[in-house]
Amino acid sequence: MLTDWEMCIRLLLAALLGSLIGLERERLLWAAGLRTHMHRVQVHVIKLIAPSQTLSLKKVNEVMGNRAGKVRQFIVEKGNRDDTDSITIELKRTSGAQAKQILEQLLTIDGVQEDASSQ
Repeated sequence: MLTDWEMCIRLLLAALLGSLIGLERERLLWAAGLRTHMHRVQVHVIKLIAPSQTLSLKKVNEVMGNRAGKVRQFIVEKGNRDDTDSITIELKRTSGAQAKQILEQLLTIDGVQEDASSQ
């Protein structure tokens, strides 16, 4: 299970490596440069709190529909209270706008709310 620090390190490493690839391509005057590769490594993380046993990967896939393939990692941990779960969903190849739309979809599930500590 990934800790918040490990996830941050992975995200920073992905951005750094994507930047290096983009800089090299830009230096050689190849078509895809820095911005293209920075966009390709974009990953977004959504942190949610839900009543225990409310949110499963199957339920998330049902709600997301054709966007279900964007889920890279789905982690459920015991929440701060005994009757809640803390859910971390890592999305791959998503823009900020897409991640926001997915979050809004997930918040339509009864009892699901955004984790205040992630805002």
